[in-house]
Amino acid sequence: MTEAVEVWECEKGYEKVEVYESIFSMNNVGKPLRFVKFAMKHKNK
Repeated sequence: MTEAVEVWECEKGYEKVEVYESIFSMNNVGKPLRFVKFAMKHKNK
């Protein structure tokens, strides 16, 4: 698994929010594409 780009603690009802980012290319697409994923952990779960 990749390293988190950013981590927010105690953010609006969440214990922790981690942000993951990667850049990839596709055939017939001129510019690289950016993929961002958020992993959220609720305070009460």
